[in-house]
Amino acid sequence: MSLIPLRREVLSFLNSDHPEVLCITGKWGVGKTYAWESIRKAAIESSSSISPSQYSYVSIFGQNSLDDIKASIIENLVDGGAASAKPDWASFNKFNPQFLIGFGEETLRKIANNPLIKELSALPQVSHYSAFTTRLLYLNLKPTLICFDDLERAGRSFDLKLLLGLASSLKIEKKCKVVLILNDDALNDANEKEFQEQLEKIADRHLRFEPTAADCSSIAIPNQDKVSVWVKENCEKLGMKNIRVIHKALNSGRRLSEILQDFEEIILRSAIRTAVLAVFAKFQPNYAPPIKFIQSFNYSLELMRDHQPKNSGDTGASPRFLDLLKNYEFLRAEEIDLAIIESIESGIFQVERIVSLAGNFQVNLLKAQHYEKLQNAWGLYHDTFAENPAELKQALTEALDVGLETLDFVSFGQSIGLLRFLGDEDASDRLLSRFISIRQHEIARRYGSDHFFMKEITDLAVKTALEKVYLDSLSSKKPQECLENLANDSWNDEDAKGANLLMTDDLLRIFKEKTGAQLKKSIKGAFSGKRVANPSTDLIELAEKAESALKKIAEESPLNQRRVDGLLGTVTQG
Repeated sequence: MSLIPLRREVLSFLNSDHPEVLCITGKWGVGKTYAWESIRKAAIESSSSISPSQYSYVSIFGQNSLDDIKASIIENLVDGGAASAKPDWASFNKFNPQFLIGFGEETLRKIANNPLIKELSALPQVSHYSAFTTRLLYLNLKPTLICFDDLERAGRSFDLKLLLGLASSLKIEKKCKVVLILNDDALNDANEKEFQEQLEKIADRHLRFEPTAADCSSIAIPNQDKVSVWVKENCEKLGMKNIRVIHKALNSGRRLSEILQDFEEIILRSAIRTAVLAVFAKFQPNYAPPIKFIQSFNYSLELMRDHQPKNSGDTGASPRFLDLLKNYEFLRAEEIDLAIIESIESGIFQVERIVSLAGNFQVNLLKAQHYEKLQNAWGLYHDTFAENPAELKQALTEALDVGLETLDFVSFGQSIGLLRFLGDEDASDRLLSRFISIRQHEIARRYGSDHFFMKEITDLAVKTALEKVYLDSLSSKKPQECLENLANDSWNDEDAKGANLLMTDDLLRIFKEKTGAQLKKSIKGAFSGKRVANPSTDLIELAEKAESALKKIAEESPLNQRRVDGLLGTVTQG
């Protein structure tokens, strides 16, 4: 049953005046204990009629005898009407007054901490007295609500049937209400068979807790801050039902919120989505896609694989995993996703790497948002015949204003052209001036290589301004800088023209001054015409002057002659 019917049945049990045994079973990690405690506490806070008046929670983890379990019942007694009561000296004193007659709290503490007493407690006679004392205290036990948890984790030598017998005895002889919480799929076959046989005899109610993913996320994440809400949503999408794993996902989400606190909210939300998936894959590998599969996943490629013949050893991705990741809206792992996945896998967040990649991701995201805003503005032009010049001008102005740092030259130029056509000269000139100021270094670097596309810019003022920035940068370029650009293979015709201003003696001086990688770079730039199919006149002339310079160097000595012969043989072969 899910959380709502479980709550209804547990409340019926708590409100009953009759001693009963309630058994709650379910898979490991689904929140059985948490659900029980939350329902009990909520019932206390909303009603004063919960009975019995005292409560004891006992974990059977590692317990090996009934005497130890009985002692735990006594030690853990608290006020049943206090939702958050914890066992302490005061609660022990309250529920076991006869034992403490004549002893003050401080006296008993000194006795308990005395080294001699601790050593004596190991002696058979003393241990027998201790067991006798426990029996006396147990004999004094009043009707109590007792919860036995972690039954499947009892000590190896402990027979589970003994605990079930104790539960029956507590119900019948002590008029107690008993709750048994068991992770039933962790029992071995023998224990499970015995448990089921005895359960039918002693349990008055048997509830199998099968929560939905929404139930589990609500149990594990009661808070409503944005990180909690995002983690909760993602856990539900993945169908996660393990409370401990959901808590790990929440902790990872909170850590990412610290790392990415200076970034856009959408960056953090995307990072949390990846982190939850990685936590799911790491801690529940039987239910989640493998981590390596997630790291290399590309939904488009997987779809293409479905239409291609498979090799005998290639089974492709599980259809279940494909559907899960598609519904989760995880279509491929970007670099920042890989950094987050590796951090989850290792347990150590790669803070510097994540921050750096988040910066790149944010730039691309903002760029996409700016283009979308501009596209929407152009929609007011292309997608209607309405008379809307004022609306169109406002939309274009706003889109250009936010996109000055990201829009490409052509998109900006065409938009300015339309804005000027609409009669807004002031806004057009203002935006163009700001664009040139912000992007002048980029214009100087890219205008020549993008020149083919510049014909699409119809606004004369934009074309003139871009060309002026570019030509001004050329006039300030030194021929040797142009030569270096040629060597870097990031050159244009203007670099070829600039480098060709170097004379033979200039090249000879450069070759003699440079050594090592710098010398090789200069020679490579000078002979760039040998590496292209149709070299320009400038490149041909530059290579001829470089060859002459090298021949002059060769005349200086037999050693240089040998060096130059090797170089010329290499460069003339392209």
